Amino acid sequence: MSSRNIGKDSLKITMSRMIALVISMIAAMLLSRFRTLEEFGTYSQIYLLATLFSTIILLGVPNSISYFLARAETDDEKQKFLSLHFLLSTSLSLLTGLVLAATAPLAVRYFDNPMLKNFVFALMLFPWAKTMINSIDAIYVIYNKTSRLMIFKIVNSVLLLAIVIITTVFKLDFLTYMILFIGVQVSFAVLVYIIVARLSGRLYLCFDKKLTKKILKFSIPIGLSGVLTVLNIQMDKLLIGKFFSTEELAIYTNAAREMPLTIVGASITVVLLPQLIRLFKKNKKKQAINLWKDSIVISYIFVCFFAVV
Repeated sequence: MSSRNIGKDSLKITMSRMIALVISMIAAMLLSRFRTLEEFGTYSQIYLLATLFSTIILLGVPNSISYFLARAETDDEKQKFLSLHFLLSTSLSLLTGLVLAATAPLAVRYFDNPMLKNFVFALMLFPWAKTMINSIDAIYVIYNKTSRLMIFKIVNSVLLLAIVIITTVFKLDFLTYMILFIGVQVSFAVLVYIIVARLSGRLYLCFDKKLTKKILKFSIPIGLSGVLTVLNIQMDKLLIGKFFSTEELAIYTNAAREMPLTIVGASITVVLLPQLIRLFKKNKKKQAINLWKDSIVISYIFVCFFAVV
């Protein structure tokens, strides 16, 4: 893949993520305006718990896609890895949901928010749905389907916004909103399995001890790094949630949103990493370094443009 193609695909992913981010910000604005602060704060707590526990329990397994799928040379190798990957990811993300459901009373006491009792179903299903939906990025990129990835991301965001608008217009309660929200996310998670099965040819029950060890050996160090990163990002919200009210957490969550410039670097990384892995596997080190240099220039141009805007 040339630097031009990397720039083109990175631009597609960046645009889709920016559009999704804008839509999610509009949804958050509507939620914060037309829902009570306690309801929006509860939504923030569910998202916080799902993100934190998923990062800890999943051990970085979702990050293995870019490495192992990119290295696979035959369709059989790709099918085997994807089947094992989805078995591990599904098992660990469902385990995350069970842990969150079992520890829900502790979360209620920690945040001093009895409303969380009503949303155990969200704590159970959201980590799995979120993990599956996020995994599609690297898979679509490796199969050179970035245009489809744009459509997938934008449609998902539009439907989530539509739920906010519908529940607001018809004055439906917050429980109904959360049921619809989780319903959409679960539907898209199931769609991911169907998409991957079609791209790879099929998915099947597969457990390879040797390959599992390789995946964990690669993933766990990245997973530990991810835990530290998430703790660093979310620690303020954990402390606010502990020492302040749910309503104050809702205000803080909205006010603490970061500028989305990291989307540019993340989009380029999603496209670049599989290409570097393929080149290094073929011992084309010089080409890999040149490609990496080009990606730095592209990233710099994108970041400068968005920063100026």
